[in-house]
Order: sequence, then C-alpha cells, then structure tokens
Amino acid sequence: MMPLLTTKGLSRNFGGLRAVDGVDFALMPG
Repeated sequence: MMPLLTTKGLSRNFGGLRAVDGVDFALMPG
C-alpha cells in the first residue's frame, strides 16, 4: 500500500504523469 500511496501522491503532485495515475487507479480504484 505504501508504494501505491507514494505513486499516487507523486502523480497527483506532478499531474503530467497521466500513465502512472491510470495504473494506480486500475490497481486500487478509489
């Protein structure tokens, strides 16, 4: 869960990493 949270935070912060955001959402929607 830690990696997912970190990835989500980074993606949210950057915003440009749309791919990461999509993957994170697919892995853990919500």
